[in-house]
Amino acid sequence: MFKKVGSLLFCAALATLFTFIQAQAQAVDAGYRDFSFAASSGPATPTGEKPESKLWFNDGIWWGSLYNATIKGYRIYRFDVTTQSWSDTGTLLDPRSASRADTLWDGQHLYVASHIFTTSAASTSASSNWGRLYRYSYNSQTNVYTLDAGFPVNVTKGKEENLVFAKDSTGQLWVTYVESGKVMVNCSLGSDSVWGTPFVLPVSQSAVSVASDDISSVIAFQGNKIGVMWSNQLQRKTYFTVHRDADANNVWQTEETALPGPNQAPGAWSDDHINLKTDSTGRVFAATKTSFSAPTDPLVMLLVRDAAGNWSNYVYGLEGNHHTRPIVLLDEEHSRLYMFATAPESSGVI
Repeated sequence: MFKKVGSLLFCAALATLFTFIQAQAQAVDAGYRDFSFAASSGPATPTGEKPESKLWFNDGIWWGSLYNATIKGYRIYRFDVTTQSWSDTGTLLDPRSASRADTLWDGQHLYVASHIFTTSAASTSASSNWGRLYRYSYNSQTNVYTLDAGFPVNVTKGKEENLVFAKDSTGQLWVTYVESGKVMVNCSLGSDSVWGTPFVLPVSQSAVSVASDDISSVIAFQGNKIGVMWSNQLQRKTYFTVHRDADANNVWQTEETALPGPNQAPGAWSDDHINLKTDSTGRVFAATKTSFSAPTDPLVMLLVRDAAGNWSNYVYGLEGNHHTRPIVLLDEEHSRLYMFATAPESSGVI
């Protein structure tokens, strides 16, 4: 199973899982336009945070965490394949209009990690602004999600640019985010509703000391590990570290440099764009972006970590292509890997 499927980003090229084939896509009219709303009614980009997943598939139905302009909050929406439209189920998620969320359906429960969005992440004493975890149960007879007792619970102590979470093989939940220039993590303690105190990711201080614009993401992989990837525009690198599910919560492996590779010259190899997936062989795939500025410089990248922990990377598009907000999706049944992006960066097309 892939960790998640979803986010609001777009298609331009594909590759097999075994050979990456760069392809420049031609813009075409395809798909359906969904509902829209005026920016004055709420957040301008309610599904815009790069590592976060807004969609899940359950009971043969696609569902989404989408913004409702009338209530100025988020509700669960259901997708109708026949009419190619979304309908509001009436189930409230986070009522905070300034929030963003990451979602996960694990086969039993729907989890939603929600946070107040800011580009200057910092701790705050106001608990009303802290990151929250919601958990819902699903009734297959009525197709209704119900918030479980004891939720939401606070999982951060501040406002964040993004908040991403994963569930490991023991059932423990992990969140990661950047706050006050540090890469942070937190985890549940024996119950989904009981959480510890957030702490700085325990790897080298130079690696986890980041710019205010940097972000992190997390993924469960290989059946017994959690991995965190983060951008570091101060070091101009993209890092990854591993926590083995059997280890203590504060025991993490030495950070790995996912980008640049060992034979690549130093440069602006990092930006705040990360999207992670994993396959059944234990590989980790990451769609990332650099901060290079020359038209022929690599801009959007595909990073691949093999089962032994070795990284390779491939150029998806150059700075002159102006791709942005990349994501990666896997179709193992047909041995294909899809990458999605928009171009140009401002008001781009699919």
